Amino acid sequence: MCLAQFKQSEENLKKLRKGAREEEIELAKAKVKEAMAGLEAIENRIKDCKIFSPLNGIVSVKLKEKGEMVNAGTPILKIINTEKVHLYVYIPEKELGLVKIGGIVEVRIDSFPERRFEGKIVYISPEAEFTPKQIQTEDERTKLVFKTKIELDNREGIFKVGMPADAFIKLR
Repeated sequence: MCLAQFKQSEENLKKLRKGAREEEIELAKAKVKEAMAGLEAIENRIKDCKIFSPLNGIVSVKLKEKGEMVNAGTPILKIINTEKVHLYVYIPEKELGLVKIGGIVEVRIDSFPERRFEGKIVYISPEAEFTPKQIQTEDERTKLVFKTKIELDNREGIFKVGMPADAFIKLR
């Protein structure tokens, strides 16, 4: 060990035996107090970061993982509203004049063949389209149709996303 290091060590030993000076103690206390205030501020910010959904429902897709950074307004989950569900049907062009928004629809599903559910037409597309490919008969696939949205009350939780159904529209 060189002489300079020895003298420095000897000096440090004297300081330790004497104890810390009053100014050093006060400075250390101030730093601890400042760190505690910073910690409290961060904890309050974390408490203010509340995540909420604008609707009731169930989580269908988790878009972000815990610990990921996101900006305000960035979706982190996909929520499905289970209280009101929608059934999409396609109205042939020749029958469109008989259907109106607010019209009543009787819906049947395979899971409950004995039950009839009431729905309401809430939207009729202003544009015609060719019948989607998932329609069963070839004759049906060649016609122009209008996509129509039917709203169903699902407070009982009977309807599930993607569940097939038959709709019977009560015509005017």
